[in-house]
Amino acid sequence: MALTATQSTAQTEPSRLSLADAPQAVENLIGSGQLTAAREIALAALRAAPDNPRFMLSLARTETRLGNYASAIALGRKAYRTTNDPQIKFYAAQTVAQAHTSAGNLTRAQLWLRRARQFAPNAEIAERVAPDFGKLRAQNSWSTSLSFGITPTSNINNGSANSEFVLPGLPYILTISGDGRPLSGIQISGGADFRYRVLTSENSATFLTASANALTYTLSQSARAQAPSAKGSDYSYGVLSFGLSHRHILAKGANPTEFALRNSRTWYGMDPYSRTIDGSVTHIWKLGETDSLAVRALAQKTVYFGVEPVRPEDEPTKTRIRQSA
Repeated sequence: MALTATQSTAQTEPSRLSLADAPQAVENLIGSGQLTAAREIALAALRAAPDNPRFMLSLARTETRLGNYASAIALGRKAYRTTNDPQIKFYAAQTVAQAHTSAGNLTRAQLWLRRARQFAPNAEIAERVAPDFGKLRAQNSWSTSLSFGITPTSNINNGSANSEFVLPGLPYILTISGDGRPLSGIQISGGADFRYRVLTSENSATFLTASANALTYTLSQSARAQAPSAKGSDYSYGVLSFGLSHRHILAKGANPTEFALRNSRTWYGMDPYSRTIDGSVTHIWKLGETDSLAVRALAQKTVYFGVEPVRPEDEPTKTRIRQSA
């Protein structure tokens, strides 16, 4: 099948090209600034083969140059989804990232650049994506970090390895109940950290921060048999915090000093566990190419809700004991 294209010159005879030549013809016209003609050919090719991801990509690239960013994003995403060709996926993801960048959607542009890097044709091209990502991250007021994990565990509750013990000086043998001994299962964790730059100047920047982290468990069949009344959510743990931080360069050539204030709440077993307010001042001195010295001053106040304090690295353990007959 052939397409007919009329170039924007004084030619009187239209030129003809095959469908297979359409993507290259579009690129040539884009390169020479003939965007209207490029769009006409890309549209004609896509009408002839609506499911062809190469033609979707050609039209997406043209729409990006014409400023039709919503159309370019939709076409680029469809091209990315409908192909298994890594090269097309790379250029489709890159095109969507460019359209999002031009439209001011910097966070979504970063996500699509990450996808593009995964499908880069070679290591050299993959490395070229990194500086673009760095520039977007520097421009973007929003910073987001997400995490998720599923891990098997043999001791959800920090249970005792022994089933019974003897109190010194007393003639009693105490038996540890089922939920006081190790319970096995699956740990499910997830977290999100957000930062928004609200103010910036030559020597300083101010950020609003928020984070949410949680973990819960599912008990194995043997754990449910060992402790019938226990549930995985009994050992769940969550932290929610909000804060404000300010970075300021106090002397020419120095690293920024960070002043931070944070308010956080924790939950254990679905119940409120503690509230913490802390303030800190942090400064890092660079000692060499690979060495640095960090000094941090911290003031913190924690209030616990009806429970005994525990160390942050230890999870509270629900352990009951009973006297044997």
